Amino acid sequence: MKILWPWVLLLPLLFWGCHSSSPAQASDLCQDIQEAWLTIEGTPYVWGGNSFAAGGFDCSGAIFKVSKLIGRPVPRTTSQRYYLSTPGPDQHWSEAKCGYVVWWTLQPSRPYGHLGMHIEQPEFWHSGSSTGPTKATHWRGSYWDRHFEASKLFYR
Repeated sequence: MKILWPWVLLLPLLFWGCHSSSPAQASDLCQDIQEAWLTIEGTPYVWGGNSFAAGGFDCSGAIFKVSKLIGRPVPRTTSQRYYLSTPGPDQHWSEAKCGYVVWWTLQPSRPYGHLGMHIEQPEFWHSGSSTGPTKATHWRGSYWDRHFEASKLFYR
């Protein structure tokens, strides 16, 4: 029985190694996403903009650019189409992780009319007409918290 005891202690380490690639990949992806957002930080909001050449980004243009920068391009569409095309359950922003796309309804006539990307608690990145240049913003007790609609994992 004493001979088996050291092996029993080592067994979890063998299985732990099998799962180590997933968190590392998620961490690498998160770092890539953060670096991509830093690349466009401070760029002006421009309705319909999706590049530096266009003079700036709107909300979905910023997501489009970040996705392109990290090598996972997505179609350039409206935020409602993003919401409808992203599989998986909705999450509250407080449960969102790096890479989750978040949506807001700012006007009743435009449900899911604004989007950004969650980076880390309690911060998200977006480009908004009323907020000025592309930047990181905090959730808690904010305008964005009150108008939050949904968040979903975007990159799988």
